[in-house]
Amino acid sequence: MTMNFGNGQFDYISNEDERAMLSNAHRAVSRCDLWGKLRTLNSYLFLSANFTEFTLLLDTMCEDPIGKTHSGHSFMNVLRVMEYIAKNGDAAFRELYLANPK
Repeated sequence: MTMNFGNGQFDYISNEDERAMLSNAHRAVSRCDLWGKLRTLNSYLFLSANFTEFTLLLDTMCEDPIGKTHSGHSFMNVLRVMEYIAKNGDAAFRELYLANPK
């Protein structure tokens, strides 16, 4: 089964900062080809078990200025969203997000 990870635009999210951070993470996961890893691992295990890939992901995110604005908390939040998308698909995340607006 092929999973649809979406285009990373998150155009249904009205908060510009949140949308920018999620888009940044989506681009980095795609560029680093880490969707498969996030699909099979818990994001916390990803951080501890895959230090080289974690460093690559963080470096890729920081190539964009918005990637440098993350706190540890916001980084984990967007990584958890990427894990959710990897495991359930973009459409499922969109549906979940719109059903539970902030």
